[in-house]
Amino acid sequence: MPKTLTSDFLIIGSGIAGLSLALKASRHGTVRLITKRQLSESATDYAQGGLAAVFSRDDSVEDHVRDTLNCGAGLSDETVARKVVTEAPPAFKT
Repeated sequence: MPKTLTSDFLIIGSGIAGLSLALKASRHGTVRLITKRQLSESATDYAQGGLAAVFSRDDSVEDHVRDTLNCGAGLSDETVARKVVTEAPPAFKT
């Protein structure tokens, strides 16, 4: 016989959004969190955020921008991608 669980809030997803909501909701009632396998199994955990910069003569700004746009599946803003790649090198200590 299936077990029935109850809670005030059911949150599906253990990424930053889901965990942030779970923390806030826990102030107002019981929370159940559904995740794929482990709490670390989330899009947030796999995100490739950060800076991109060109440091090699074998590399180029155009390559980085193209890769960012390809990985972004049409959701990336080319102007922003280009700005990050061209303005990031001073942020790195080499």
